[in-house]
Amino acid sequence: MMSDDTSLQQVVTHQSLNFHLPCNVQIGEHNIQNQLTNQLQEDNDRMKEQIQQLKLDKQGQADEIQKLKSRVRVVGDKTRVKKTYKNINKEKGDMITLTVKGLGGDVNISVSRDKPVKQVEEMIQEKYRRKCGRDDVDLYIISIHSIKQDKDVYRFNNQKDLPLSYYGVETGDKVWL
Repeated sequence: MMSDDTSLQQVVTHQSLNFHLPCNVQIGEHNIQNQLTNQLQEDNDRMKEQIQQLKLDKQGQADEIQKLKSRVRVVGDKTRVKKTYKNINKEKGDMITLTVKGLGGDVNISVSRDKPVKQVEEMIQEKYRRKCGRDDVDLYIISIHSIKQDKDVYRFNNQKDLPLSYYGVETGDKVWL
């Protein structure tokens, strides 16, 4: 036969107890239950974020593989890699297009990324001199605003002898006169 303690434990369960716990014990149980529920919810949210990140990583890898596949073509028994847009730009001198904001509306200019700011400034002055028909036009670049970085990458007091690539200027950036 079993001992009295084990038989009592089997007969008496939590649900069969018919008395009220003190208030502080009930509150403590409620707090623990809330903490566990919150922790489970946080763990669930964290796992969902990790799954979403893994899906994005997988999609990014698939996109990268597709890009690489699109660059490769097989000719006979040889595999050749097509030139990318960056390679084509390098061959053309790495030209970029800037929007000049200033007198008489916006003007787009195409310049080399390796051109110093001073030469770009002179080029803009020459363009406006021809447009206005006057030789006494003196314009200066106040700032170059990068769209990608959302900030001014060049200010008028920076060195003008450095190339645009030093400041991280890219196509579509705005030049303020």
